[in-house]
Amino acid sequence: MQTTWILAADGYRARIFEEVDEEHHLMEIEDLANPAGKAQGREVLTGAPLRRNSGKGGRPGKGGAGNRGSIHDGQPETDPLEHENEEFSKAISDFLDNAHHEHRFEKLYVIAPPKFLGLLRKNLSKEAQKLVADEIDKDISWYDRHGIEEFVRGWKH
Repeated sequence: MQTTWILAADGYRARIFEEVDEEHHLMEIEDLANPAGKAQGREVLTGAPLRRNSGKGGRPGKGGAGNRGSIHDGQPETDPLEHENEEFSKAISDFLDNAHHEHRFEKLYVIAPPKFLGLLRKNLSKEAQKLVADEIDKDISWYDRHGIEEFVRGWKH
């Protein structure tokens, strides 16, 4: 049987499970936390102003992150909470990349709310992306292990 991992993540928490049998019973491998992910943007202490990687800014008329705050050097400030979520998604991706290089799993399922799923997609290495069997845009990281097992069973059948 291929070693399959399930990642259930949001901006605050990432839980990684391994399927231990064909009935989709799960064993928790790792529980990563990002306490800053729950903080309000103004509560995140970051020091110098943060900047977006692209100069696009937010969506016109939608009040996107790029439309908040002042503009320095032609680039809009990045919301501190968005920055923390970006950094957390990179840490998760680094963990998965290291585990992949150690041959700890062969298949990965990713479950996360849409915005965080996009961050994970962006930050996973090409090698790890090849192992992703499916992605589901749902926030279940706060479920207990049994709830996540039930969700996985219902979704995989």
